[in-house]
Amino acid sequence: MGRYMESQVPSVFVSNYAEGIEKVRQHKGRYAFLLEATANEYENNQLPCDTMKVGANLNSIGYGIATPFGSDWKDLINLAILALQEKGELKKLEMKWWVELTDCVKDTSADGSGASLNLSKVAGIFYILTGGMIASMLAALGEFLYRSRIEARKSDSNSLVGNFAKNLKSALSSQLRLSVQGGAVAQPGTQSFEAIKRQQTASFLPASNDKDSSMASDNRLSPTYQPYNTAV
Repeated sequence: MGRYMESQVPSVFVSNYAEGIEKVRQHKGRYAFLLEATANEYENNQLPCDTMKVGANLNSIGYGIATPFGSDWKDLINLAILALQEKGELKKLEMKWWVELTDCVKDTSADGSGASLNLSKVAGIFYILTGGMIASMLAALGEFLYRSRIEARKSDSNSLVGNFAKNLKSALSSQLRLSVQGGAVAQPGTQSFEAIKRQQTASFLPASNDKDSSMASDNRLSPTYQPYNTAV
């Protein structure tokens, strides 16, 4: 690759990163600029977002801070770098300047794999869930009001329009207690209350199928009844 680059006329070499990146933009895909990977990733995330990394890194070499031989700063710098790595400060700085402050939005990473999920990509799911919850609550409220209105009409079918609000309020409270307590509650004076009262009263009477038993029951219930005999 080096020999091929040296043989090109005019020369393909540049003196700095800015010149090489500008040359890439001007040649519209017919020129590739070899540069350090970290600077490449940073430039690809800057406007006008028209450059990209091609292929994998040629090699992997870490950064270093140079000091004179025997310098007392060497151990201090090494310990400081290790402390920053253990606390995650170096990773936070990388995310801040290379990811969070980027001006470009890309769907895929440099190696072609899918980009990581973020809140903006899954927000639609939460919107759908929120809309469904609101719709279900409105449907439940509509059904609650409809049933309460039917209950109010059953309680007093001959009531005037002026008493409708009162009956509706009573029905609403009954439906609410039904939802909370899990059992039906009949208000005094309503048809439901009278029907339950008659049913409870009838349950205390003895059951019989013959006429004599019926008369005996009437004798026990009526204090004014006097038995009499007729002789023929």
